[in-house]
Amino acid sequence: MTLTKNQSLFSASLALLTLVAGLATASAQDYRELTPLRVQDDTIHPLSVGFTGRSLIPWFGPDEAPAILIGTHGEYFPVRVNLYRATGHDGSGKAYALPDGYPLYEAIPFDEENLGPAAAIGAGGYQTIPRESGLFDLIRFKSDGPYYYRNVGQPGQPDFAEPYAIKMAEEIPSNGKWIADVTGDSIPDMIVGGLPNKALRFNQYPDWPEEKGPWSGSEHPNMGSLPDTDIQNFRGYDIAGNWMGMPVRKYLWWAKGSLNDQHELEFGAFLPVRYGQTDYKVQLQDFGAQLSPVVIDVEGQQYIALFTGVDKSIALPLRGEDNGELRTGKAVSLMKGNAPLETVNLPNVIGLADMNGDGYDDIVVGSGANGRLTVISGKRMGEFEEMGNIFTRGGLVAGDTLGVPIRGDWDNDGYPDIVLGDGSGFYSLWRGTEDPLVYQSCDFFYTDSGVVRHRPLDGNLQGSNEDAWSYTQPELFDWDGDGHLDLISNDNEAKLFLYRGDGTPHVTEPERFMYEGKPLPIAWRSRPAVIEGKYGLAGDDRNCLLFMTWDRKLAYAVPEENGSLNIEKIVEVPYEGGLPMVLSGPAGLSGRLKFAVADWDEDGVWDVVSGVQSSLQKYFRQGADESPSSAPYWFRNVGTNDNPVFEPARLITFKDGEPIMVKKHEFSAFPTDLDGDGHLDLIFGEDEGFVFYLMRDQLAWDESVERLKQAMTAEAEIRNDTASLQPGLIFREGWDYPSGPVKEGSLNGGKGWNGPWEIQARKAEILDTPLHASGGFAANRQGRFIQISGEGKDNASIRRQLAQPFNIQQVEPLTLVYTIDWEREDNADNLGNEAIALLNLCNPLGNSLISIGTTSNEELEVRFGSASQKTPTSLSFVGSWTLRAEIDLNPTGEPTEVRVIVGTGKLPASIRSDQWHLKASGKAEGVVSSVILNVGKFAGRVDFENLALTAE
Repeated sequence: MTLTKNQSLFSASLALLTLVAGLATASAQDYRELTPLRVQDDTIHPLSVGFTGRSLIPWFGPDEAPAILIGTHGEYFPVRVNLYRATGHDGSGKAYALPDGYPLYEAIPFDEENLGPAAAIGAGGYQTIPRESGLFDLIRFKSDGPYYYRNVGQPGQPDFAEPYAIKMAEEIPSNGKWIADVTGDSIPDMIVGGLPNKALRFNQYPDWPEEKGPWSGSEHPNMGSLPDTDIQNFRGYDIAGNWMGMPVRKYLWWAKGSLNDQHELEFGAFLPVRYGQTDYKVQLQDFGAQLSPVVIDVEGQQYIALFTGVDKSIALPLRGEDNGELRTGKAVSLMKGNAPLETVNLPNVIGLADMNGDGYDDIVVGSGANGRLTVISGKRMGEFEEMGNIFTRGGLVAGDTLGVPIRGDWDNDGYPDIVLGDGSGFYSLWRGTEDPLVYQSCDFFYTDSGVVRHRPLDGNLQGSNEDAWSYTQPELFDWDGDGHLDLISNDNEAKLFLYRGDGTPHVTEPERFMYEGKPLPIAWRSRPAVIEGKYGLAGDDRNCLLFMTWDRKLAYAVPEENGSLNIEKIVEVPYEGGLPMVLSGPAGLSGRLKFAVADWDEDGVWDVVSGVQSSLQKYFRQGADESPSSAPYWFRNVGTNDNPVFEPARLITFKDGEPIMVKKHEFSAFPTDLDGDGHLDLIFGEDEGFVFYLMRDQLAWDESVERLKQAMTAEAEIRNDTASLQPGLIFREGWDYPSGPVKEGSLNGGKGWNGPWEIQARKAEILDTPLHASGGFAANRQGRFIQISGEGKDNASIRRQLAQPFNIQQVEPLTLVYTIDWEREDNADNLGNEAIALLNLCNPLGNSLISIGTTSNEELEVRFGSASQKTPTSLSFVGSWTLRAEIDLNPTGEPTEVRVIVGTGKLPASIRSDQWHLKASGKAEGVVSSVILNVGKFAGRVDFENLALTAE
């Protein structure tokens, strides 16, 4: 558990707590190779590249279309790097395919066995540097700078000398890079585009930096879902529909290239590219952090073409170098009609090459957010067109990243098919064969209006820089009862649609599910699931929809009648014990779960299997129980088919109990009987858009959830108790124990506790002599104290259960007053992990509800869950201190306010409003049942004394 200097220790509290409880973590587990679903060798489909490096390289010589190097795929892929070779022409006529004359590709594993010693260079983002006689060199951008690979082979048979590091006069200022001679001296120069500081990208979110971005874990007044679907689905848009985050300003720089005495390429200092003849800089302001340049020659004029935003382009005519300045003329359109790009999202240039043999270079553009490559062709400026996507023959079932698969017999031929949603908003149909692991075609769903492509036309939760995402979520069911499966769809806009099917890729125009006269509110990026009428959930045979509500709870919708899109009622589904099933967090951490209804344990009662993004697990798991990656979970229904209640989620793992590790963003699990043995197996999509499978006998799901059930039951009982917390002492600890090292279970004194202190520390000792003779600690000291430390090796914590757990939401307003004295002897500034949690109020699951302490930067910090509010101070928290905090508890729905003051002596009994060092307000809800104090790994030795909490 490593925290940077700017991070707080509170985020580590949950993991520390669960280590105390003896739970194993999975963070050190290795990836295992997973098996993807495949297509037949003659199946033509888009080349899906996932989140990889992409390079256009004339590997096989100048007389054929360039090869495409793709890698490195995730560590769980059987083949992580492929070189795609042009083996024919496309012209397949499929949606978004290239026309005849453009290449069709097939994969070759990029290794020495298949491609000789030149493949030893490995995967990466390379740019080709053309040379005489059909040869080429490569430049690769690594984390420590660019490297030059000189080709010492022959045309069509490359071989590379040992690369050398290109000397840079200074660091590359941003991430969009292109190398070309722009001064006419035959030596390559470097063009760079983008933000001068990547942190500026957060300006695209409303109210930054006063409010944090979408993933802070904090409720955000201008980010999140809304139930007013007749107005708009999300916060963050003004009444005219404008996103209230700010566009960001991007710049263009250049560095002149030169050759040193060893004839090695070097680059000078980076200078702004000038717009016109003055000092005015080239600037472009829009959404999206990237500005990707490429230098092209059109009709004898050199241009810098720029790709920016979610789908935009523009071009600058170069005027050449003038007294050390690179200048351009007036910007012009690159694309015909200034058209936006249709099939890439956050475009970035992959390479420049003649893709169709017409003698003109084409631009190959990839995406920062989906997995396709697009060819852009043109012979005149302002007349370039998007020709289509690069397709491949054979290979794997895959979508445009963030693949969400489901399996069912769409065409009624007896072989189940795959329907795949993805990050780009498409739905693709992969027809099944006799082999359930191999599929025979890829077709995109379409209506009479054209290919089904969801885009957030009316906004999405994360704003204008995601205007080309859509993240489609398919469910298959014969909703209208006509004998054909229909497609039920959710997406980035949180719009729940029905597409009626007829067994072909053609579907009807989308129809919206409605509730109380307006579109049904649903959490964005979450997959719904049908609960069949045979289960009697509606009290009759009506089919129901399981879904996540806009406020993040599991619920089901009952239609007025079978086939109806009008919802009669919505019913929330509880845990056993009565707590609502809140399965995700606020703002950008909402939604995102993929639900499937299936009798996973074969007990005759339907359950829920769900894929969960890594960062959402904390909303229903204890920290050390979480998978280190996105993961599949099983929610067991311990109620009945018509009255469901659920146990806490169980992680579905490999047979030996180890987690199924993929990447962090996506594990779209769907249970299906692959081998026809009558038992459910598992298919799943992941971040890169590919679909993998695991057979049932490879899996386990038998972890105990008894401790979680007990905790949930206890919390439910306290939440249901409407009695207010009474004024008086809640707890006090004076450390009146024998001096010396602490023995497990020996610290059982004080008042207001249930059981002894639990220790997780390399050093824990009761002492009676303070380190310092003055300060708050010494001034207030009345007896012994505890000293804990991680000794520079681990974080340290102490934890204790309360005798009187209490609900943060009170019937009547109430104020908690907390005091503690502490003393710290700092051993060094270790640039992080020096935070101290002076109070951490946790619920029965171990989740932190409210935390107060100091960060590694010696800021005071208050956290509501994972949402942080902090303030810089002029104080150095080394030595002796005392702290007083007041926590206002309010009725349900009202914010909790926390006020904190610290001092080196006794604090006044009454604090004026202007004396508080930090005032914070946020949403906190739940039951407080335990207290934790934490000390960061490098915080040194910390003494605690006189901690007390009272209600007033």
